[in-house]
Amino acid sequence: MKIALVGELCEDIIMHCPVSHEVLGTKIWAEDITIAAGGSASYACQALDKMGIATKIFSSLGDDESAERILRQLMLLESVDCSTISIKKHTKTTKSMIVCNGSEKDFIGCSPMIEIEIPHIEELLGIDLLYIAGYALYPELWNERFLRLLTEARQRGILIVLDCQLLPIADIELSKLCRLPQILSVVDHALFAKKEMLSLLGTIEPEQAIKQLSGLGYDKTAIFKNGALGCTVAERGVLTNIPVYPVEVYDAVGSGDIFGAAYCYGIGRKWHATDCAKFATVYAAKSLGKFEKTKKYPHVQEVIDLVKRQWRKNK
Repeated sequence: MKIALVGELCEDIIMHCPVSHEVLGTKIWAEDITIAAGGSASYACQALDKMGIATKIFSSLGDDESAERILRQLMLLESVDCSTISIKKHTKTTKSMIVCNGSEKDFIGCSPMIEIEIPHIEELLGIDLLYIAGYALYPELWNERFLRLLTEARQRGILIVLDCQLLPIADIELSKLCRLPQILSVVDHALFAKKEMLSLLGTIEPEQAIKQLSGLGYDKTAIFKNGALGCTVAERGVLTNIPVYPVEVYDAVGSGDIFGAAYCYGIGRKWHATDCAKFATVYAAKSLGKFEKTKKYPHVQEVIDLVKRQWRKNK
């Protein structure tokens, strides 16, 4: 199986546990500050590489030292093709700042995002699944050209998995602006976090979200992610709740992207959507632990065994 990823690459500056080390009896220093290859495409491809899945990244970087650091880290991955990453001359690579305090994740800010180049259909030769890691975050994708690409990809038998995500702009009719009904018409699996459900579908309740999606003409698989409460799988009108896998959280950055990557792994194995979501829930949870330089991604068999034990226990 080979996956193409369309999504952001950026440099993440992450502060962990901001007030945790003492000086003269008072906690004032952070646990650490990490600089990492971040963005939806980065976290997804790192997870897929650990799962042994070949990936091809369609994204953009600047021509600065940040881009060099990101590319060095990605090129260490055995199964990742970076040849389709576009380097923009005289452009600064996107940087984001995040504070992680246990399970709490506070997004401080982000420098301007670089426009993603839309792939040509010929570049998807040999691809089995196209994962759009953050559709509603990228206005450059809200056009006829990208819709035609997805339509032709589907005609060639490529599965389309869409993780919505959002621009951090309130009080706009984002569902219409991003042409959600049109894009959903060529999607096989759609993933929504709670804030995306509210902004795009007007509800955080899966039952109501399914009705809204049906009104938009979408009747395929939908996954509603709810962070610490797990997720809900909606398939052919049937809702299945998947509880969270409990872990001690150190760094939740990229957890939604890692969930999406693990879900795509299950799709590639031709698992039922509910089994894909169970695997993705545990895989993402096991990636939240403490690390030194880069995130620790679990082994596939470890997660499969944990899934079996978890749901045997829940029966």
